[in-house]
Amino acid sequence: MRTAFTILIITVLAWLVLACNSTNGRSNIQLEPVRIERLEPSPGSLKIGVVGSFPYKDLHKVISEWATLYGPGPSYSRLMKFAMDAKTASYMPVVCDLCNSFEKIDSTTYEFNLNQQHQFYFAEEQVLRPVTGSDVIFSLNRMNELDSPHKILVDSIESIELLSPFQIRFILKYPDPDFFLKLASPYAVIIPEEFDVIENIPGSGPWIYSRGQSGQTNLHSASSHPGGTGSLKIEFPIAANQEMVLRMLKTGLVDVARIPESYWTEFEQDGFQSVVINRQGRGVIFGLNSNRAPFNNLETRQSIFSGLNPFSAIEESFGIGEISTGLPLASSDWQLPKHKIMNAFNGIEAKLIQIEKPFVLVIANFGDDYIKHGELLVSQLKEKGAKVEAEIVTRAEYLERVWLDKDYDAFVGPLPPTDLPNHFALGFIHSMGEMNVTGGTPILDEVVEKFAKEDDPSIRADLANTLQEELLKHSLFFMAAGLAERWVLNDSVQNFIPAMPMGAGDLWSNLQKQ
Repeated sequence: MRTAFTILIITVLAWLVLACNSTNGRSNIQLEPVRIERLEPSPGSLKIGVVGSFPYKDLHKVISEWATLYGPGPSYSRLMKFAMDAKTASYMPVVCDLCNSFEKIDSTTYEFNLNQQHQFYFAEEQVLRPVTGSDVIFSLNRMNELDSPHKILVDSIESIELLSPFQIRFILKYPDPDFFLKLASPYAVIIPEEFDVIENIPGSGPWIYSRGQSGQTNLHSASSHPGGTGSLKIEFPIAANQEMVLRMLKTGLVDVARIPESYWTEFEQDGFQSVVINRQGRGVIFGLNSNRAPFNNLETRQSIFSGLNPFSAIEESFGIGEISTGLPLASSDWQLPKHKIMNAFNGIEAKLIQIEKPFVLVIANFGDDYIKHGELLVSQLKEKGAKVEAEIVTRAEYLERVWLDKDYDAFVGPLPPTDLPNHFALGFIHSMGEMNVTGGTPILDEVVEKFAKEDDPSIRADLANTLQEELLKHSLFFMAAGLAERWVLNDSVQNFIPAMPMGAGDLWSNLQKQ
């Protein structure tokens, strides 16, 4: 049986391959189902330019954000989904998808009632049938198979009981405050129990997926879906590279596309609109190795943080992005005020001069912006008296040196995508975490352990704030540049909500074209 660490390495390797190619009353999760009036699609076709292609349809068996965003992902339903609300776009509020209602019986027992209006569309037979509790049980059990890379999404489930054709009960092994987030993952899709690995797995989502011979994927509005869509059809024309996408956008061949930040001024002058999406669980981490000198000393680590101005480093390199601790935020109640983050940086110069031992900052080469960002951080530390040199390493060297061997003084480079708060807290922050490469402290371990098992939303929000404050205080690592994407739209596009939690394509259902 594969260990969790083995699954981690597989995940990191897949991430590297993809990167080479392309108070009271507070609630961390919205527990009440939201009633949304059905959307009626506007006529015509909305075109979204993308690079590359990924035809594989079995989302239980792959790790591919391309597939969850631009491929078959939106054609499936999950038990839960992310609420598409512009006010909460930076967080992960969860609402019912296939379910009509649910009840928390106790800390480890949940019952769900399914909405019988959701139906699978079998394209070849041109027939429909309702999604049942048996389909949910089959699909989630399938994700627990040995060759599934998404076992973490079902690891807390002890059993699922069928109470009636449209009612199921979950028994958990332990209280899991990330349970609803796991059910909303774009990989936790529900497929018919009579199907396994086949060419065309039927979905019950708002879209019917198709793929042309050229690789272009299309989403056709599913008339049977109870929620509906804002567009009758969405096309994803395939471009060989980013430059081709830019040309397609400028010439009107596509209506929407993601562009490099360096091109935005040019498009802005041409009258285009844009929306910035800040992606949780993705970005560039700056870390110090507390298991070796000089960073086994807390005051030394704090002085390094105080010598940095990560805000200016982002502005001069990536152009957009956010500074944070890296903890995925389920709710705005978890958001640490900016002044508390800023207090950890850009402090007194003299402390850096007192660090006598020279050290090396490993910079992962994932492109010119990454190198420039790392070199800016080195320059800032040198200006304040630190004896630091930069070492630029390849992607493979970065994986081996930092994430496998932990052979470094300090590093700056991409974080393997981590969507679940507990996965991040237990894996990266806890001293015994399988993804911990910077070391830990007893205080952080204590807070993490409380946070990981607390399912009261208000208390967990308080713990999330405490955890982030302590993480900055102990100066082990921080998210030096949270991933941000600028999406450019022509003036015909409406209702683009800047949210892609966990790489989910839920936002496409709201898009309309005038």
